[in-house]
Amino acid sequence: MKLLSILALLALATAALGARLPETSAVARTFSDDENESLNQYIKALLENLKEEMPNGIPDLNIPPLEPLHLPEIYADIEEGMAKVRLHMLDLLIEGLSGFVVREVKGDLNTMSFSLDLFLPEITGQSYYDMDGKVLIFPLYGRGMAGLKVNDLHFKGTARIVIKDMESIQLDHFNIHVEFSQIQIYLENIVGGGNLGNVVNTLLNMLGKLLYDKFRDQILPPLNNIIKNALNEQLAKIKLSDLIGGIGRAPRSRFSVSPVQDSVNTYVDMLMENLRPFMRDNGMDPLSLPNLSTSFSKKIWFVTWRGGASISQGQLRSLSSIHRTGNFGLDQSGNRLTIDGSVGVNQLWGSFRALAWFMSIRISAGIQLTVQRIRVRARLHADVSDLKAVLDLFKISEISNIGVKVSGLGPLNWILGPIATLVVNGVRGKIAQAIESPVKAKVNELLQNLQMPNFSQMH
Repeated sequence: MKLLSILALLALATAALGARLPETSAVARTFSDDENESLNQYIKALLENLKEEMPNGIPDLNIPPLEPLHLPEIYADIEEGMAKVRLHMLDLLIEGLSGFVVREVKGDLNTMSFSLDLFLPEITGQSYYDMDGKVLIFPLYGRGMAGLKVNDLHFKGTARIVIKDMESIQLDHFNIHVEFSQIQIYLENIVGGGNLGNVVNTLLNMLGKLLYDKFRDQILPPLNNIIKNALNEQLAKIKLSDLIGGIGRAPRSRFSVSPVQDSVNTYVDMLMENLRPFMRDNGMDPLSLPNLSTSFSKKIWFVTWRGGASISQGQLRSLSSIHRTGNFGLDQSGNRLTIDGSVGVNQLWGSFRALAWFMSIRISAGIQLTVQRIRVRARLHADVSDLKAVLDLFKISEISNIGVKVSGLGPLNWILGPIATLVVNGVRGKIAQAIESPVKAKVNELLQNLQMPNFSQMH
């Protein structure tokens, strides 16, 4: 039900605006384009505020934390053609939902309907899975950790809202359409792991989008009904009078967005959209990490023994999911326009290979790496005479929660500390080196072919 909170908020906002008018007026009156545009701006403002509040939730609106989205348990019995599979997932964590970009919102108060198009650069998921079944004559089984990444996700939805007896709200039509560029799947220990498991994982990655496209028409209609029925069940519990009182009296500054603010955000979103493929095509995703080494010592009885560790083949993924993380500010001083704010990425992941030695022991190990979030302060300026923008500041302000998990050290497990420190320090430096100067240079290259809107004329 957590995921439905986003959709419910949209439905409540639209219904609240329409419900402010008496029933007779709603029948007799035709709403203008300007009034419908007010609805669009209202919903956009709700979404922008929701994006900022997703990590903490909004208790006043009964919306729990949605970033990351935690789904405690999922059961699925799949019987389709030659496939019969039982799947059980525990503690599914989905990251990246707060990175959505609002591509389009179209509301119509005359029909009490709206549509929207959301774009997510990337979402990732991880959970524990237990699977058993077969495809054709081939057994498909396994249990362990599961990883999922979806790139360039489009979520398009339409809905029609009905006010019943001026007391409650219901949806009589709901339709969603989902598209994405690629999906990557990793199932630990699938068909026992090893080389065969690697082959199965490779096939799953190759066929992921193809399988979705094949079964999309069978997947989406039931999903539409599930979401619609669940929303209507929750909406039926809310009195229209409470809804109008709750949202209608909310401080305007919290839910309003000016045309200027909307235009600034759209401009930055367009820059990020042009930047993402450049990062994927120029060695930034995956990002190669430097080879690193460290030494250590341990005293056994009266003898000091020395050892060391080296790490190599490092890669970090998901930098190209960079996106705007909040509203960008606008300032004008004379003829100079300045916009500034924050962009960033969430939930990066990667790996290293490690070699450790001590006394006569030499052990190879694997390192899994995660970075919860990166935030970058960005500032652009332009002269109103030519509106050619320049990015003069692009500097990392936050790199949070670098996680390091080492497996396979066995008797050398006690050297985890030095290895983790080595990885954390090396990754921090490489991220700053890779992001700040190269990305700043690329954005300035993009800006040469883009004219900044004259925001000063929108006031």
